Amino acid sequence: GRHGFMGHALLTINFDEKSGQAYDFLDARVSDDAMHAILTGNGVTYVLALTSTTKIIKPFMKRVYQNDALTLYKVVQ
Repeated sequence: GRHGFMGHALLTINFDEKSGQAYDFLDARVSDDAMHAILTGNGVTYVLALTSTTKIIKPFMKRVYQNDALTLYKVVQ
């Protein structure tokens, strides 16, 4: 099966570090290169985000599914 990058605080190793990276990523507070490094460095192959979260749309992410609430992106290496 697939593994999640970050989940519940008590069930995620290095939760504080990962949650900081996730929020930086989702808020686009880091450069595109840093965003790509966060994804590839952690082995992330897909990103599930709210459809309204448009700041993360980058050339290295391909939309593979979308509905009114959520969008699934595939990370292009």
